[in-house]
Amino acid sequence: MRLRIEGDHKSHVGLVAVDKGVFVLSKKNRLTQSRVWDTVERGDIGCTPGSGRDNVGVFADAGLSLATNVQVSTPQRSEVLCPQPAKRKRRSLALAEYKGTKAAEYSDKLERKCCEDGMKDNPMGHSCQKRTEYIQEGESCVRAFLDCCTYIKAKRDQQNMSPSTGLARSKCWAVVGREKVGGGEGQVNLKLSLGVPQVEIG
Repeated sequence: MRLRIEGDHKSHVGLVAVDKGVFVLSKKNRLTQSRVWDTVERGDIGCTPGSGRDNVGVFADAGLSLATNVQVSTPQRSEVLCPQPAKRKRRSLALAEYKGTKAAEYSDKLERKCCEDGMKDNPMGHSCQKRTEYIQEGESCVRAFLDCCTYIKAKRDQQNMSPSTGLARSKCWAVVGREKVGGGEGQVNLKLSLGVPQVEIG
C-alpha cells in the first residue's frame, strides 16, 4: 500500500487504519462521515441565528473546539450554555420610572397608548416629528405621542451627558504650520485644553 500526503510545512497529519475483518464481525460502531456530522449537529447549541456571528463562531456555536497554528481558536467553554448578554445598565430602571410617570399623566386609554408608543426605542433614528407622520389615530394621539417622545428624548440626552459617563479629557500639542511673525519666521502651535483651542505663536 502506498500513500502520498501533501500539506504545508510543519502540518500535523493523523491517520487511522482499521482492519476490514472488524466490520465483518460487527458494523455497529463503524465511524462514517454521516455519523460524524450527526454527532456534530447534536452538539450545536444554537446560540446565534444562522451559522455563527463570524468564522470562529461557526465552530463555537456548533459545540466544536478549534485550534490552529495561525492564532485562531475558539474560546474555552466551561459549560454547554450560550453566553448571556450583559445586564442592562441601572439607568434603564430610571428611564422605566420616567416612562411610567409620564404615561400616567394621560387618563384617556388611547392617548396613554400613544404616549407609551412615543417613548419606545427608535432604532431607525427618526426624529419625534418625523415619527408622528405615520400616526393615523387622530390629532390627540399625535400630541400625546410628540409630548412623550420629546420628554423621553430629553431624559436620555440628560443621562448621556451626566458626569457618570466618565468622559475623558486630554491635552495635546500639534504643529499646524509656520507663518511670518514680526519680520521673522515663527512656529504656530495649536493647544487643545478641555476642548478649548488656544493658539500660541513662538
